[in-house]
Amino acid sequence: DYFIKNNKIDTGYEGNTVNENYSANEDKYNVSIEDVYFDGRKLVFFYKIKSSEILEKSSTYYLNTTLKVNADIDATGGLEEKEFIDDYTYYGMISYGINSNSSETWPEILGGSINVNSIDIYKSRNSNVETIPIDNEPLKINIDSKNIKKMEVPINKVISYNGLESEITKLTKSPTGISMDILNSSNSNQGSGVYFLTYLWDSKKGVLEFKGKTNDTSDKGIIIREEYENPSKDGELSIISFVSETGPIGNGEDSSVTYRLDQGDKVDLGNLGKIE
Repeated sequence: DYFIKNNKIDTGYEGNTVNENYSANEDKYNVSIEDVYFDGRKLVFFYKIKSSEILEKSSTYYLNTTLKVNADIDATGGLEEKEFIDDYTYYGMISYGINSNSSETWPEILGGSINVNSIDIYKSRNSNVETIPIDNEPLKINIDSKNIKKMEVPINKVISYNGLESEITKLTKSPTGISMDILNSSNSNQGSGVYFLTYLWDSKKGVLEFKGKTNDTSDKGIIIREEYENPSKDGELSIISFVSETGPIGNGEDSSVTYRLDQGDKVDLGNLGKIE
């Protein structure tokens, strides 16, 4: 239920949740990891904290973990869903995202371990954090995402501006969202003050929510892989790309100009184009 709610999905994710039997005891707490999900795009695990004493309902019980896997990635876990099942039991769902300084993306077969470092108790009444260290063997994981249903759509659309190029190569739809691969084939894009920006526009949802990005390398240049929420089931999806160039506005005296726009207004921005 947590997973479906947070990822706004109904089906397609089944079959790649691995049941685990990880358990650790510390002080008055028992910690268990019950399921781990991986589809080549998203890593999620579900945990339970059971206490011998009544839990404080005003606090958040975060499971502090470290991920070590068979890829050169720097991943951070974040608490996405949480709930007190009863006075003594707390459930949580943590999703791992790859930080942009990583040189690789998720491997198709994920191997490695989740090390449980501590229970971090965030008390809402003040800024104090109580840390309960966990001394236990890490949870070993080995999950194959090849059987997860995915759809890959080649795009191969080149955007060029003043000798610089960026190519949208493909879209990949998985159960937990959609990703877009953008190849910056020109090294001079870096530090040029020119940015190729792209939105995914859904006819039912509008601009899809941006979830994050990772960088990858190839023989042709740097690949930026942008992650978005799931598109609507019955809408049309469009890719809207544009170029942003830093520098002075107008006559060069202003760093920015503000326009008040009402519905139907049109503004001529000169060499920057027009807006309606």
